[in-house]
Amino acid sequence: MSRELFPPLPTWDKEDHAAKYVDRDNMLNAWIDPDILALAGDIYAQPYPQPTRGIGCLGTYLCRLPPGYEESEERYPVLFWLHGGMQTSRSCEWALRFYGRKMDEGLMPKCIVIAPQMLPQGRYIDNYDGTRPLATIMSKDLVNAIDRRYRTIRHPSARWIEGFSMGGYGTLHVALTYPEIFGAASALAPAVLWIMEDEPVSLTTPTYGASHVFWDQAHPYYVAGVKRKEAGNMPIRVISGEKDTRLAVAIPRLVDRLRELEYNLQTQHVLGVGHYYEPLLAGVDDFAWTWWQEVAQHIVHPEN
Repeated sequence: MSRELFPPLPTWDKEDHAAKYVDRDNMLNAWIDPDILALAGDIYAQPYPQPTRGIGCLGTYLCRLPPGYEESEERYPVLFWLHGGMQTSRSCEWALRFYGRKMDEGLMPKCIVIAPQMLPQGRYIDNYDGTRPLATIMSKDLVNAIDRRYRTIRHPSARWIEGFSMGGYGTLHVALTYPEIFGAASALAPAVLWIMEDEPVSLTTPTYGASHVFWDQAHPYYVAGVKRKEAGNMPIRVISGEKDTRLAVAIPRLVDRLRELEYNLQTQHVLGVGHYYEPLLAGVDDFAWTWWQEVAQHIVHPEN
């Protein structure tokens, strides 16, 4: 089968890359992705209940099923793919199509790929006052909804997370916080800046309440230490770009911390690439899917 990159890499306008996905004035509480109606083909949108927020509250996700799903009775692992800041689940479409094509080619392990809409700002954490409980929604409401709707392997070893930028931060925060639920974490250019003032106030105030203590407690650097015993065997991958200058210090510091704690860590640094997830995945070549092949070898099947 062809191993050409698919779909073609998009071109970027640096100033428009994030803004094209989100109306910055109206999207800070967007639990439902407004772009999902424009989807076509083998990716579709689905609402799901968020009882953590209250009765009748809903969120949405995008789904790409593995080849042969409809014809089989097989159960599958789930890969949750997390969008970046000031983006929506629709911005994950390239990743869903990329992994879908690799599944079709027999390279990527067959899995259900889910891209949840989890607020353009919020960092995938339970915020300081509990009004935006994103990590709880991810680990309970979303996981339960996916397990009810699809034939999933209901074991942490078969629940994987990957995300970009804010989604990379969220990948590490959620997976390390809930190792009893998730079993593998892949962070692409995780936005793990060390100093809170390096992030915009519009992000830090509703998320961290301007509290440096809360910022520190939620940061993957600290969560990794707190959860070392419970999450120490979890496969973790960090992919970074040479030209991602804003994170040039922060990502290596996190990587050093994970190595110091002796996590099951693999890393790749992609030359010539900045803060864009598509060329990061493309730039690591076979590692984009061979890492998941290794992860899949350790799936536990409790249904058997």
